[in-house]
Amino acid sequence: MPLARNLAFLLLLLPLTAGCRLVGALPCSRSLDCPMPEECVAGLCGLAGGEGEGEGEGEGEGEGEGEGEGEGEGEGEGEGEGEGEGEGEGEGEGEGEGELAFPYAPARFDPGQLVVGGALALDCGRTGFDSTSMSFADLCPGAVPELALLDQPDGLQVVVIAVRSLTIAAASDLRIVGNRPVIIAVFGDATIDGGIDTRGKGTAAGAGGSRCEATSTGGASTTNGESSGGGGGGGGLTDGAVGGLAGDFDGPGSAGSAVTALALAGGCAGGAGVDGSGAPSAPGGGGGGAVQLSVAGSLTIGVGVVTASGGGGRGGQLQKLGGGGGGSGGMIVLEADRLTLGAGGAVTANGGGGGGGAGHGSAPGSNGDDGGDRTTALAGGGAGLESGSDGGAGGSALGGPVAGGDAPNTDSSGGGGGGGAAGRVFLLGVTSCTNGGATVSPAPVGGC
Repeated sequence: MPLARNLAFLLLLLPLTAGCRLVGALPCSRSLDCPMPEECVAGLCGLAGGEGEGEGEGEGEGEGEGEGEGEGEGEGEGEGEGEGEGEGEGEGEGEGEGELAFPYAPARFDPGQLVVGGALALDCGRTGFDSTSMSFADLCPGAVPELALLDQPDGLQVVVIAVRSLTIAAASDLRIVGNRPVIIAVFGDATIDGGIDTRGKGTAAGAGGSRCEATSTGGASTTNGESSGGGGGGGGLTDGAVGGLAGDFDGPGSAGSAVTALALAGGCAGGAGVDGSGAPSAPGGGGGGAVQLSVAGSLTIGVGVVTASGGGGRGGQLQKLGGGGGGSGGMIVLEADRLTLGAGGAVTANGGGGGGGAGHGSAPGSNGDDGGDRTTALAGGGAGLESGSDGGAGGSALGGPVAGGDAPNTDSSGGGGGGGAAGRVFLLGVTSCTNGGATVSPAPVGGC
């Protein structure tokens, strides 16, 4: 054809080819370079296909077929088919790893009402938590717990620490104090090779301790103006022990009665030994705290300890004055889908020993021992000096508590404080519960 006729022929074809695709994908640098509905994928135009699922990026494939007819100058028909594949990226949401739904109904809280924090890993020595101010001290880097405050039926509030997982390394511990009991809700697994410590120490109570009814708190001694008996021990799993007599003058403090309520609550304080005016002179030991560890998955107490033992009463401070009673052990609740106690582990809520009475001289009586954290032994009562009498031992899995000693009738000296009762330990493994030789004192409710 002449050149002019060729140009005319090409101009006639332009409208017919505007919607057609040449064989092969067009190169591109962005989707705007491609005809709709194609997109720029890996430098070539094509139909994006597939959607990714889960977290991050996913890949998908898609196929498409098309038929078309075209006419040109002259006669003839043509058909063509083509297939193409493309890969695309997509984003989706998947269930997070590490967070488990509770397969059982935990005591005292609804898991669905809590905001769950991240992992709580304690491996930096001692971390403190005050349930009164709801604040941590020396929290290890990276720990992200969430806190909540719940009401209990008895009117006492409890602090909930909600985390995705819990690990306490050997040589590290969590010391819990304050006026509220504490629940640690773990939406995963927990391993304790260090410690959770909410003991009463001396006159200081553990978390939620020393908030008992008057009948369960050890009674203060009385005085004849010269000498006084020993304070009574705080009640817990059993009654506390009565204080000792002050020579020919009675004056002992009454024993605190056993605690029967099942609310999460700490142990009870021991009664004070008083001075000649009737004012407290030798305070009683603080009650052990209350802690509940609820774990959705496995809870392993390897070589670690969970303790809520009571504090020891103070010795008589002046001549002829009685010692303070021991504080009772608190309350420990361990519940999990799978609960394992290792041979090197311990779970204890022992009572504190009573303080020793002072004699007719100037030397005070000795303080009673705090309840032990890794033992079933009874916490010793403080020694009475000169003619003062000894304090009674605190309660444990081996027995007790023991009454304070009586001062001799021949010398009006101070009586010894009574020992505090052991607290309460509850163990629950929903699927399995195994004790491989751990120390548990007192004997637990729930087996294991």
